Amino acid sequence: HPRSWGLNPVLRPTAAMLLAAAPEQGVAHLLDEQGQVVRSFKDCRPGPRGLCTARAAVVSAEASRSFTHVWAGGKEQPQYRCQAPERLGPILATSDAAHVVGGAVSGKLYLWQLSTGRLLLAWNGHFRGVTALATVAADGYLVTAGEDAILHVWSFASLLSAAASDAAPPPRALRTWTAHTLS
Repeated sequence: HPRSWGLNPVLRPTAAMLLAAAPEQGVAHLLDEQGQVVRSFKDCRPGPRGLCTARAAVVSAEASRSFTHVWAGGKEQPQYRCQAPERLGPILATSDAAHVVGGAVSGKLYLWQLSTGRLLLAWNGHFRGVTALATVAADGYLVTAGEDAILHVWSFASLLSAAASDAAPPPRALRTWTAHTLS
């Protein structure tokens, strides 16, 4: 539950806002419709698709190290840092801010509980690096894409079920697409 951090709704936009990072400067900014900085987040060096929002928090996967940072409660410095088992590429928070999914350069996928930073599940999702993540149907499904040119759809309920049981088999994709062409 996000309250375990003492999160407040400071990031809930009342109008259109943009979250943008300048990794070489180590900072991200939340900008309003006029391009004015509303809030800054220090020590932020995400890679491509390595920055996301989760209600009252901002989450970043560092480009050059295996760390994930979480900013919350209106602070410029990260509230906490989690060391991932390996360097992550894309990162995604569920719309309810309960979970974060990260895709790694190895093809592994990682699922964390956002309020605690606890790693719930790690599984082999792709043969090569993960390049994109998305949720659909009110976070009912996780869609992943990789450098292996494979697109998977995973049931979020089955991922959470696998995370809750040590004896559960590795997650299996509900649907996989492999026949892609550029046309």
